Amino acid sequence: MVYAAQSQDAKASTHLEKAVRLKPGSASARMNLAINLVQLGKLQPAEAEFKKALELEPQNYDANHNLGELYVRAGKVAAAMPYLEQAQRINPSAYDTATTSPSPTSSAIACSTRASFSKPS
Repeated sequence: MVYAAQSQDAKASTHLEKAVRLKPGSASARMNLAINLVQLGKLQPAEAEFKKALELEPQNYDANHNLGELYVRAGKVAAAMPYLEQAQRINPSAYDTATTSPSPTSSAIACSTRASFSKPS
């Protein structure tokens, strides 16, 4: 991720795509590529990579959160909800439990609108 840190997202993309080709079954590699694609403004390919990461690891908090975040930023709140709700179920402590709304959905959206994309650990 050195290239990304140096704002060389296009160069990083080449290496991240190679990582996915070498390890197509790696949800983490797909997540890193998806985040890079978001930074490049390539939202449809990013969406596809987040979904592939979720096919590999359906209980992956970062993949669920990031796909939901992508949808929220694109104004597709209804599409975001299943992913944000799943992320909240996986890691409730990542969401602000002090929101005034009793709804997990509202809590997930509230957190998502304050959050940014999370990188896989």
